[in-house]
Amino acid sequence: MGGDEKTAMMTRFQLSNVQTWASAAMTDLDTCTDGLSGEGVDGEVKRRLMESGVVDVGHMISNALAFVNQYGDGIN
Repeated sequence: MGGDEKTAMMTRFQLSNVQTWASAAMTDLDTCTDGLSGEGVDGEVKRRLMESGVVDVGHMISNALAFVNQYGDGIN
């Protein structure tokens, strides 16, 4: 295996790790907000949490994942 091929393989592996971590972060975010929709959860608490940046974080993670996926498509 040549140096360029080894570098490309390592890059793909690292991108896969980033995709896994970003996807897990999105899942955790969804799980967190889903937990707030149960009975007995004060709507005001959920509203304040959403306003505090949870939605923004989800958008940032989604955008980062899109960039990583696009970059990965270019090296495959």
